[in-house]
Amino acid sequence: MIDEGLLAYLEGYITEKRKDTFHKVLNERTRHFTVVLEDIYQPHNASAVVRSCDIFGIQDVYAIE
Repeated sequence: MIDEGLLAYLEGYITEKRKDTFHKVLNERTRHFTVVLEDIYQPHNASAVVRSCDIFGIQDVYAIE
């Protein structure tokens, strides 16, 4: 749960352009895709996949053995 007062206070430290960018990115997230990582041997590869998911707005990433 987010404290609205704290959020309003912190928003005072970023520019309007930055706020608009945050809102744009948040509005373009998707749950239409799910990424599953299986048998991860090299952690840096998993990190790259998670970063890619973040860039493309994919919210669901699972790691299984």
